Amino acid sequence: MQIREYARPADLDEAYALLVKGKTNRILGGCTFLKRTNLKIGTAIDLQDCGLCYIREEEDCVRIGAYTSLREVEVSDVIFREFGTMLREVLEHLIGVQLRNVITVGAHVAARFGFSDLIPTLLALNARVRFFHGGEKTLWSYLQEERPPKDILTEIVLPKEGRRGKVQMMRLSYNDYSVFCLAVSRARENWIISAGVFPGRAKLQEDVMEQMNAVPITKKDASLLARKIADGYRFGSNYRGSAAFRQELCRVFARRALEELADEDSCNT
Repeated sequence: MQIREYARPADLDEAYALLVKGKTNRILGGCTFLKRTNLKIGTAIDLQDCGLCYIREEEDCVRIGAYTSLREVEVSDVIFREFGTMLREVLEHLIGVQLRNVITVGAHVAARFGFSDLIPTLLALNARVRFFHGGEKTLWSYLQEERPPKDILTEIVLPKEGRRGKVQMMRLSYNDYSVFCLAVSRARENWIISAGVFPGRAKLQEDVMEQMNAVPITKKDASLLARKIADGYRFGSNYRGSAAFRQELCRVFARRALEELADEDSCNT
């Protein structure tokens, strides 16, 4: 990348004014991916002084500042207590501790990376995102926006809903990004099913979720529902794996998740 000017604003008002001032002005995150591009940046805006590095617990949610590193999310006792091991399992395999200390959660989410394991996991936790100018919206609605307006992602909000979840990934090596990722969660009779690395941007399986949320789900339903989940996604092929391979992974992962999270069969209760 090429940077013409560098700015380190003292607050978000100053940062936003700089961002919208020029078409090529960009927010800097951890820069681990940005520096590998050929982008020509007018003004690179560093948010280090804007107070966005935090994990704050509130009565009904946990707020993660956009400048918080992936490592801080990985080892957070608050996140582990409220949301279990899902985020830790996703992040502990990612590249190495050195880079996880640099990569920021906000840059990862704002960029909507198609190779991300983190984003489908956040979707399964019913995450919301807050922008400085645009306010708060669901992460799912943000992912569906064709061309989001210029804005600054300030935090990710994880509601405390008592969700139990399971995330599963297939990697070619221990510290690699996934070939495919599936995350499933449940809060009472409300299910969320999300997948990523098709390759492509993470998506919810809304049709099957609607069906599952309408009736009680037991372990005996797992195989049939897993086939519907896998059939509902459109998979692609690349050098890391074929569409058929990803579809089969989805079916197996979905069955395992549903068997773990569903109620016992009525005949056994």
